[in-house]
Amino acid sequence: MARLNGARRILAADIKKYANLKKFTRALGRARDDIDKLLKLIVYRVVKTLGISYGAIYLYDRGLKACVLKANHSFKGIKPQVMEISDENDFIK
Repeated sequence: MARLNGARRILAADIKKYANLKKFTRALGRARDDIDKLLKLIVYRVVKTLGISYGAIYLYDRGLKACVLKANHSFKGIKPQVMEISDENDFIK
């Protein structure tokens, strides 16, 4: 009986994850023409799904030769410390 209850809990969690994925996919479809909105949606959903305190997306800018912060999200009021990361930075290499 305990095994059955455990299996039901796992199934319920999987169904909830699937429903969230469907909802996220619909939102991505609506945002596909607006890259900034799309990036914000992606970082929000990653932070929320993983239960992490902060997430950010940096994209490479050829003119600046640096990765530039394009989207971030925090559920705990964390502010980004770095807006640009030079391509000379060891983190980027």
